[in-house]
Amino acid sequence: MRPDRGKLASMQKPSTRLSHLTAVSTLLFDKQTFAKVEAYGTALVSMVDMATDIYMIHRYYSSGRQSYANATLMCVLGEINSSMPLTHLSNTLSLLA
Repeated sequence: MRPDRGKLASMQKPSTRLSHLTAVSTLLFDKQTFAKVEAYGTALVSMVDMATDIYMIHRYYSSGRQSYANATLMCVLGEINSSMPLTHLSNTLSLLA
């Protein structure tokens, strides 16, 4: 016989349940901290993505597939060139608000 969810939740250690709730409520209610965590997490994912793109371009060049390497390089440079002005505009508008 399996206990229902209400009994299962009440059987957990109160300190564990309380610590999880405290961590979640701290992140949700402290908007500045949550925004920083989100920004740093997004930046980390972007940097890892760029590193994998560079590795892939290197592998293409080293294996003799210059056309694939050039196409990937152009995509990366195009993304950087399109995102930089948009980021600058977004930052400028947020400073004006």
